[in-house]
Amino acid sequence: MRSPAKLKEYRWQAYVLAAINSRDWQNRWEVEERLMAILPPESLHRSHARYWNKQRTVHSFYCTLIGAVIRNLIRSGLAERSAPLGTAGKNVGNYSLRLTEKGMTKRDKIRHYFCKKCFNTGISIPKAESNIICGHCRGHRLIITKL
Repeated sequence: MRSPAKLKEYRWQAYVLAAINSRDWQNRWEVEERLMAILPPESLHRSHARYWNKQRTVHSFYCTLIGAVIRNLIRSGLAERSAPLGTAGKNVGNYSLRLTEKGMTKRDKIRHYFCKKCFNTGISIPKAESNIICGHCRGHRLIITKL
């Protein structure tokens, strides 16, 4: 078994902010397609293995996780949703998302990195770029790009 320090933690809010990407209204399905394109391939399976939360399949875990992240972004004022969050709009699957000003400033801080030591990729929101470390090997030999 791998040590817990070496397991990668995924910043789901940062990935969803990067997938929403602009202040224009975007359909939820477009956001999900972009999210699946930028997520590391092992992220869902590794997270499901650690925090499966009584979800039987990886897909059901993904739907629950992404729904919770979107609700958290809306509550914290980083994103807006076209359908209400109350009980009437709870199961509405066709809604649109967009970033607020606060969400755009947070998105501008997101950095994408590629580790030259272990060849893993990830997302980080550092206060200074010199503080970015790899989420897998904790190394500092990184190629950093703005998302």
